[in-house]
Amino acid sequence: MNGKIIISNGIPDVINEITSSDYGSHYSILYHNLKTLRCMYPHLIRQYLEVKNDVVLFLPFYDTPEQVRKILSKNKVDVKKCENIEESLIIMDASKAYFGSSTDIFSFVASLTKLARVSSRNGLSIFEDMGPFFYYNKINDLSKYEVLLSTSYKPWIKARAFCLYSKLDYDRLLTKQKKMISRNHVKEICMSSSSTSIL
Repeated sequence: MNGKIIISNGIPDVINEITSSDYGSHYSILYHNLKTLRCMYPHLIRQYLEVKNDVVLFLPFYDTPEQVRKILSKNKVDVKKCENIEESLIIMDASKAYFGSSTDIFSFVASLTKLARVSSRNGLSIFEDMGPFFYYNKINDLSKYEVLLSTSYKPWIKARAFCLYSKLDYDRLLTKQKKMISRNHVKEICMSSSSTSIL
């Protein structure tokens, strides 16, 4: 962790900061509420699909995958085309990705980096909500997972990860747990409750 914490009051600033990340990056993004998150992720996903030419994996928790598809569609993302034709967008419930699949998340990510390569995409960008670790009271697993993520993402691996933390979840952590999360991310971005302006 380089110790850089960005506190933002505006969606455009957050999007600019996140989209300037390099492959190998591992960020934590603390969002104030679901409204804030819903204002941010459609623009980020569209940017990574259309401008960065990445495969995007989105693991929501507080919105269902179907809700995410509706929100993305309202924000000019051709979800059907990206999911079914190009296979450039994968939306999966975070609980299933972490705890309900026969394939572990790291193997799944490895298969998606290969998909990006063979489909002429530049790389893989992952937006993952950490809510299931709190919901299922698996904070020790969260600590292990974050350590694994921080050692897995290197600049030569064409992938980057953005861990999304709800403020209500994050505030439940002990100080030492917050320090662990901070230590295992290149940057932390804290979005205030006023971060709800639309681009």
